[in-house]
Amino acid sequence: MSYSFEILEDEKVIFLRYDQSTTYQDRIDALDQIIQHLKEDLTLNILVDARSVEDSLTAREQLDLGTMLAKNNQYFQQNRTAVLKKREVNPVILGKAYIDGHVTLAEFQDDDEALKWLSGKLA
Repeated sequence: MSYSFEILEDEKVIFLRYDQSTTYQDRIDALDQIIQHLKEDLTLNILVDARSVEDSLTAREQLDLGTMLAKNNQYFQQNRTAVLKKREVNPVILGKAYIDGHVTLAEFQDDDEALKWLSGKLA
């Protein structure tokens, strides 16, 4: 497993940090783990730190990940998901997720900005 996962109780945030060697399967496993927690509390926000990840997903894997997000949209309607990236947004994953109804997902490069957005202090 090349990611770490914790619940930040005070912030009501699921915090997921990917390592440099995070694989497609790691991302699927992490998403499954997040969904299991959201089944218990739909109000938890999600903060994903993907700044260390070397983008090695194929176009098909990106599309599949976006589709998986969209198929589980019912767990992401009452919360927000912020993704920390060191580069520009990933149009394939975000595009597929948005098209299929996952509209509470945003990407950031700054931790504080992401946390403000998650808490509703930034539109």
